[in-house]
Amino acid sequence: MFDNRSYVKAVRVSEFGEQRFRSFDILARKIGVLRLPDGSFKAFESRCKHQGADLAQGPLVGDRVTCPRHGWIYDLGSGECVNTDSLPLRPHALKIDGDWILVATAPDEVVPQLDFEFFKIT
Repeated sequence: MFDNRSYVKAVRVSEFGEQRFRSFDILARKIGVLRLPDGSFKAFESRCKHQGADLAQGPLVGDRVTCPRHGWIYDLGSGECVNTDSLPLRPHALKIDGDWILVATAPDEVVPQLDFEFFKIT
């Protein structure tokens, strides 16, 4: 499959250290990189949808991070905010090239699941 996304170097795998979750400024965006239990990585927006706080500055418990400003909690597996109605964090494609973690410069588009009831007008 052809991948026409642009990627930039975020960090070396060897420099990620023991941390599970770090954020990086990539083209004026705060992008979070999470190390999964199997040693792989995933990337996503790292700014709270409420007021833009860097989620990497908040506590991480399991796969849930709490915004350090106002306590919004995001599930990093799905990107969903679990305690407030909010749009999800958008994922970014990520790939490993040698020792480098490369992150896509633009997020993948996510279609939010909205709770609408449709009525037929007769």
